[in-house]
Amino acid sequence: MLIALAAPAGAATSTWTAAGGTSDFSDAANWDAFPTPNCIMVFPAGAAFASKGAPVNNLIGQTIDQLNVSEAYVITGNAIVCKNINDNSAGTVNIALPISTAGSAVLTVTVTIAGATLNLSGKLTGAGPVSYSGPGNKRLNGTINNTLSGLSIVAQGFLVLDSTATEAISGPLQVDSGATARLVRAPAIKNSVVVTVNGTLDLSATTGSDGADTELIGGLAGTATAANISLGANTLGCTAQVAPTNYAGGFSGTGGFRQSTSGTEVLSGTAFPYTGTTRLAGGEMHIWGSLIGSPVIVTSGTLVLANDATVGATTLSGGASVLSLDETISAMTMHATTPSLTIGSGSTYLVVTKSPTNFARVSTAAVNVSGAVLSVDTSLFSPAPTSVMTIITNTGSSPVVGTFAGLAQGATVVSSTNSGTTFTISYVGGSGHDVTLTGVAAASDTTAPTISAISSGSITGNSATITWTTDEASTSQVEFGLTTAYGSLSTVNAALVLSHSVALSGLVGSTTYHFRVRSRDAAGNLATSADGTFATAADTTAPVASTITAGSITGTTAVITWTTNEASDSQVEFGTTTAYGTTTTLDTSLVTNHSVTVSGLTISTLYHFRVLSRDGSGNLVTSADGTFTTTDGTVPVASTSSGHHCGGGSVFGFLMVTLMLSLRLHRRGRILVGARSQPHA
Repeated sequence: MLIALAAPAGAATSTWTAAGGTSDFSDAANWDAFPTPNCIMVFPAGAAFASKGAPVNNLIGQTIDQLNVSEAYVITGNAIVCKNINDNSAGTVNIALPISTAGSAVLTVTVTIAGATLNLSGKLTGAGPVSYSGPGNKRLNGTINNTLSGLSIVAQGFLVLDSTATEAISGPLQVDSGATARLVRAPAIKNSVVVTVNGTLDLSATTGSDGADTELIGGLAGTATAANISLGANTLGCTAQVAPTNYAGGFSGTGGFRQSTSGTEVLSGTAFPYTGTTRLAGGEMHIWGSLIGSPVIVTSGTLVLANDATVGATTLSGGASVLSLDETISAMTMHATTPSLTIGSGSTYLVVTKSPTNFARVSTAAVNVSGAVLSVDTSLFSPAPTSVMTIITNTGSSPVVGTFAGLAQGATVVSSTNSGTTFTISYVGGSGHDVTLTGVAAASDTTAPTISAISSGSITGNSATITWTTDEASTSQVEFGLTTAYGSLSTVNAALVLSHSVALSGLVGSTTYHFRVRSRDAAGNLATSADGTFATAADTTAPVASTITAGSITGTTAVITWTTNEASDSQVEFGTTTAYGTTTTLDTSLVTNHSVTVSGLTISTLYHFRVLSRDGSGNLVTSADGTFTTTDGTVPVASTSSGHHCGGGSVFGFLMVTLMLSLRLHRRGRILVGARSQPHA
């Protein structure tokens, strides 16, 4: 039975008849209708197959909408561009044509009968995704690498990777629920791609190797908790070179999972019945679920255990290994369980505190911390003095083996993020074999910082930078002036730092300045240095005057404003010509924002002006000419508007009130001053 997808409107169908004298596609007698672009190409069962079951595509640039095969044909020849391949036979179909997707369109490959096999041995190329559907086997068995960059989706049935090349899968691979991707030969998947498993990834019978692993991929993802990676005795490696990936499924078998290089891999599943070893050799591995049967070995990178994770015997070795229970990806309980915990010399156990009850802790039956580094991060929460944190719960009957580096029984542990927070460590705490940290009340700080390495630098004619260091975090401020009385004080920088830098400005060139530095610690203890001096360079650069404006203009006055890039005095020349002729009184204040009022002006007159500013070193800037015009001195006449509302409409009237001012002085019946009228608002 031939099953084909619905053809696009107007698509022609060409059926193989094998009536020609050759097996070539180009022999028109082999078709009931010669193939046209985007046609449906049909290879039926029966006489056509019996006559010529090995067609050869000798056409160039053939584009096919559907390739439908109903018998065990062997089709070879030139490359095609295709959207659908449908294998409806009950046996094995071999398509050895190079196949490309149609741009970004999906290429759907369907094998409709369970147990049937479609072999695709030609090179797969293109940017579009390829969806493998139907219950039968889809087998990639080429001899050269595929270069398909689009997503390969195993939607149904089986995708069998049996290529003698190294990249049968060259783009991302997705295995849907109920479907299986089976690796026969390794390597089969490009090392940098992400494999998303929501069904089954089967490596149980894989032969060959990919470096240190049976198969090496770029990242492992999947959201289905029922997903499974069947390892057998083989190992799946992950480079984790891409963005963090999360796999929620499980593993089975005696093989292992190994992460190397950089990046982050999250294992969040709870169904991990496999007994192989989980290895971390770089980057970060986050375990949120259960790997109780799998030993965990860390030789480099950070192992993050959270969400009450359960893992097998856990061993960290080498100076690049870190055990952390602070889940930065998701807020989870910082607790995990392992039958034994060995943190080797140079490896680090990072303890983060988030609340009185949420801090890093491991439950284990056997503990060895000989020479390991203990780091305590209290940046999120600082435990109260005398509070006790059990960071390793020893459920076994044997005492802790060894001590953390430099931390004998009862030693002081200082927070790595706050030197004022300290603990004492015990290896016989809790039930007698636990590792505990007990908070210590901070001693009162009455010691001022120690100031050293004071230096003056970057000295110009009007500026200098003072630098120094302190032995504890403290503020930054500088006193400066022409004598040891100083007189000027920089703005305090309240940031608590060890390395200090303060820029001084508004200085005078060719001048010796005295200075001293001040630093205050978090407890309020102030340190003041001894006196120091520096000499400014000769200042030969005049100020730069900008944003010059004339405003607040009346008939007799105006206000001239401007800014300078350094502190300088203020003066204005003005007059009715560019000869000016009048100069304002010099304002000797050294400022950067200037304002000078010019007065004694004549109404309705154009005035020319220019501004003058001299810095502390005597460098003078004179601006270009500017102008303004005084007003005519007339008082504006006011008027009143009155609005009235009537009958849903508005009537606006303008009311001019004329005030009749009459002054009639009568003397012997004479009017000395007559009446006159004046309009007002």
